[in-house]
Amino acid sequence: MKSLLFLAVFVAALSNSALAQTSCDLQGAWQLVSAKYDNQAVPSSNSWMKVFTKTRFAVVGLDTAFVGPLVTDADRLKFLSNLNAVGGSYVLNGGGWTEKIDYITDPTYIGVSVTFQCIHEGDRLVQKGTFPVLEKGKKTRDISLEEVWRRIDRP
Repeated sequence: MKSLLFLAVFVAALSNSALAQTSCDLQGAWQLVSAKYDNQAVPSSNSWMKVFTKTRFAVVGLDTAFVGPLVTDADRLKFLSNLNAVGGSYVLNGGGWTEKIDYITDPTYIGVSVTFQCIHEGDRLVQKGTFPVLEKGKKTRDISLEEVWRRIDRP
């Protein structure tokens, strides 16, 4: 009887441990700490914020190297061309999530779904996956993506 009770407690503990490892707590606001695409680091002048609700996400960012006095139309165009936004819905799935893009600064990607792996390290979220490269509406290849986000607000 004792061994049956021990086994039940052991299995329950193992299940709770596995659940904790696969739980992906995304809700809140996150600030980009670092990013690599195809193992190439993104310049530190990139400033991005990502927000998750229960079912939706939105990302906005820009390369701050292009922020400065917006005196001419060319200055404003340069600034706007370095402003990026993407958003849509997401669904948790095991140790990660899948984002479906509803709006983005490059309309070629509207309707695309991308799955990411979720790794929590304290207040950090490591987002890993692959992102399709589309040219003229057709996928030409995938790039690897690794982004590290720091939680800046919780719901």
